Amino acid sequence: MTSLITTFRANERGGALGIFGLCMPLLVGLVGAVTDYSTWTNQHQKLQKAADAAAIAAASELSMSAGGDARVFSVAESVVRSQELVNVGDGEIGVSATVAGDRGSVTVQLNQRKAAVLGILVTPGLTDVAVSATATLSGKRKVCVVALEPSKSHALELDGDSRLTALDCAVISNSTRASGLKVKGTAVLTAPFICSAGGYEVQGRIEGQRIADCPPQPDPLEHRPPPPVGPCRESRKLVIETDTTLFPGTYCGGIEIKQRARVTVNDGIVVIKDGQLKVSDSASLTGRNVGFYFTGSGANFDFLSSSTVDLGAPRSGPLAGILFYGDRSAPDTREYKITSDNARTLLGTLYIPQGFFTIDSKKPVADRSAYTAIIARKIELKHSPILTLNADYYATDVPVPAGLAPSNQVRLTR
Repeated sequence: MTSLITTFRANERGGALGIFGLCMPLLVGLVGAVTDYSTWTNQHQKLQKAADAAAIAAASELSMSAGGDARVFSVAESVVRSQELVNVGDGEIGVSATVAGDRGSVTVQLNQRKAAVLGILVTPGLTDVAVSATATLSGKRKVCVVALEPSKSHALELDGDSRLTALDCAVISNSTRASGLKVKGTAVLTAPFICSAGGYEVQGRIEGQRIADCPPQPDPLEHRPPPPVGPCRESRKLVIETDTTLFPGTYCGGIEIKQRARVTVNDGIVVIKDGQLKVSDSASLTGRNVGFYFTGSGANFDFLSSSTVDLGAPRSGPLAGILFYGDRSAPDTREYKITSDNARTLLGTLYIPQGFFTIDSKKPVADRSAYTAIIARKIELKHSPILTLNADYYATDVPVPAGLAPSNQVRLTR
């Protein structure tokens, strides 16, 4: 018996075939795993490209309209479904699209159960494919109000029976205080998008998407230099009491327009230096293609209740798109004021990076302008003005300063 066992052990004929038979399942599994990994990787790449394209298309749709999330999802899904991504045995592709709270980005997520050679024996890591892509808008929305005050309460304040209606553009308060944006009394603030870096103090009513703890908005015009200040055209305060034409230049000591004087401003830039631009009584100030720069001691504007102001910003030059430009070195307590009951055309941007901008009229303000934007350190509507800020940029040849109009640039960020 011992001899037979020894002979069997020593006989190697047919050993290779046995070993091959034992290894065959392992070889088949290895080939299957490699194939599954290859097809999974290939499908992952295809789905990622589809997600990227869908996110860009969805974000572009977000920038072009105020359409709801359903429209954004429809665009994303359409992009994905238009591509050949489902092979025999594969599961359907799940598509989801999420719009960020500030409506500045869209995230598209795709998931799919991929067919596998080894079926249920393969880890879900080689059958379940999941990808995502986020596209962000640069210059993502029209902006018509920015209160630049970073830390004090009531950077933007409405009281009494005042109304601020921003049509198709955003209202932003940079104050990080809990009461950075205040709406009191029976006042109403209406805008499609309202953002406060801090919080809200609301007794009146806010209509539109309201978000707190937003990142502060950088000054959109911080890189716009002021216009040059030339020699004094007038060396002391100019008082106008009769109909006249006002020419561009530097008016040292300011300008007062009173009684029933009708003043028309010629095209160009009027610099108000060391004084005030005041329109009182039943006087009027009109002009197109004009800009005003306020600099030096006491430089501001005051348009009184019975006056008429009808102005449009320059179409070109240093103040292109800017109707009023307040000196950046002015004290933050300086007040620029409109109490006029006939200031219905203020076409362009009111830029007052320092000081208060106050509206205290009893009639509509700016409602006849194709667009009006206000950038000021603090903004207050008192008593019962009705401020309407349009953003119909295509209805005028006055340019919109960069940073206020959406650039419609979309980029992948994830």
